[in-house]
Amino acid sequence: MNKIINNFIHSYKNDVQNYGFSVTEQHVYLQIGTIHSQNIPRLYVSVITVAIADLLKMILPLLKKSAVPFLLIKNDKCNYMLNAGNYGEDEIGKVLIICPRTAQEAIFLIKQVNLVTSNFSGPICPSANRIGRILYIERSPTIKGLAQSADARYIQAKKRRVIIGQCYVPIAIVKTSFKGTVYKAVSLKKLSFQTCLIKEGKPQALDDHLGRSVRDRLLWQKEVIIDLQDQAVTPAFYNYFEEHEHSYLVTQFIEGVTLFETVRAIYQGKSWSGINKTQKTSLLNLFLQALEIVKSIHQKGYVQRDISDSNFLVMSNGNLCIIDFELSYHMISHKPAPPFPLGTVGYAAPEQLELADPDYKEDIYALGALLCFMLTGIPPVHFISKNRAKLFKDLNGITKNSAFNKLTIRCLSLRRSERPDINTIQQGINDFMQTIV
Repeated sequence: MNKIINNFIHSYKNDVQNYGFSVTEQHVYLQIGTIHSQNIPRLYVSVITVAIADLLKMILPLLKKSAVPFLLIKNDKCNYMLNAGNYGEDEIGKVLIICPRTAQEAIFLIKQVNLVTSNFSGPICPSANRIGRILYIERSPTIKGLAQSADARYIQAKKRRVIIGQCYVPIAIVKTSFKGTVYKAVSLKKLSFQTCLIKEGKPQALDDHLGRSVRDRLLWQKEVIIDLQDQAVTPAFYNYFEEHEHSYLVTQFIEGVTLFETVRAIYQGKSWSGINKTQKTSLLNLFLQALEIVKSIHQKGYVQRDISDSNFLVMSNGNLCIIDFELSYHMISHKPAPPFPLGTVGYAAPEQLELADPDYKEDIYALGALLCFMLTGIPPVHFISKNRAKLFKDLNGITKNSAFNKLTIRCLSLRRSERPDINTIQQGINDFMQTIV
């Protein structure tokens, strides 16, 4: 099952040791030298995964000569997870952390690092100030004294976006993240003044071990949306374009709220036993809609691979639609090859997070997690216990229906072969609904 992961973990320990450094491991980093607390801001070097080996050839001799302590992400997989925000959005881009001991040393290193890294690229480091093509500096009261050594081309004030792609006017920000901003916008194309959704991809965000980034994900999502347009309930594709190294996917704007918000509004801090029959039926009917949508996606040969409470919208008519196909995989054409990693923790099947070959049963696990959320209002990462006996007991305390709970547990089985198909889940939901009082 695990064909992909073997090609995704290259450790940088040997690369560093080949230059005579003594290395210790600190969580997801390799530490070289003794790092003391000081008032000198740290320097962060951000680089795409496929270029780390080449970067080290350029920068390690410099670090060796200066004898400055530093931290380096320990392998490819950790670098991907770092830049995907798995360790926190503030840590994105901090692939190499250089710890100058004096202001003079910091000034020297800024100049030298900028010289040897001018041809590299990396994701934006959101929690630091950019002072070079891939070099950033820790935000600190002492930063001003080091500004003289920064590359002025990268020290720019942020400007409010007035128009995007020559014809889209942002009217609201839906979401911001390290990947980019999602805008609600109005299209001026042919003076249509059509409302749309614009999903931005920042340069090199979510880079992986094959050099792919969020740009490739948006292009793939465009392909999937077009293919599914007549099959699944999902926003229509309008446009794709690139501007100033950023990528943009434009789709239909759908008025609605996330399934997460809808479920939380029904529970309002109560438990399953504390809501009435109408509310319970409403929750389960929404889940049945989710099952139908996922079934339609599977019928076109796709595994969705990112089913979660935030990727379903409840529209103004009360019906569900599904959004976000960046992680999806086509089982017939075997695209993308390899699939994009990783998934939403709490919803993604364990084997998906371990980069196993995709399978429809990954979505069954996610649907089982979503069902737990519908029954509790608690995010599955905080509810689903690794101890399945405990989970079964917890579910029994909620639904009082042993047969239904066994079905839910089967969805969450660690073995794909034990997970039921969608038809079986639908029948189980309908049977359970007959017992609600």
